[in-house]
Amino acid sequence: MLQQIKAIVEQKPDGTLKEMQQLFEVHGLSLSISSIFNALNKLGITLKKCHTELDRINSTTTIASRQAYATYFISNAPNNMEKCIFIDKSGFNLVHRNFARSIRGSRTIVILLTVRGRMVSLVAPMNA
Repeated sequence: MLQQIKAIVEQKPDGTLKEMQQLFEVHGLSLSISSIFNALNKLGITLKKCHTELDRINSTTTIASRQAYATYFISNAPNNMEKCIFIDKSGFNLVHRNFARSIRGSRTIVILLTVRGRMVSLVAPMNA
């Protein structure tokens, strides 16, 4: 039973205790939320702030396109960099959960699928 709970946490680390209970009910097992919580404590699995990564951020095509743009920019950059204005954009997705479970002492990384959701963007221009 403990190994099944560990497998569920590895499969969906940002799942709630109620969602875990429902996954067990699908397999025909009835566990209380407190039993699942106690099993997580016994396994050393804690709830902590998760670190998210988008699935497309570090894909091979994205890295190749970044390198191609950097090469293009370096070859076409103006001589006087004081006239350049760089625009930095950061996006925040408000759809995903901020906390997930993992074994004590390890970092929780949740890979998010590229989905359309409530996004907040921050745009900042910078120069030398």
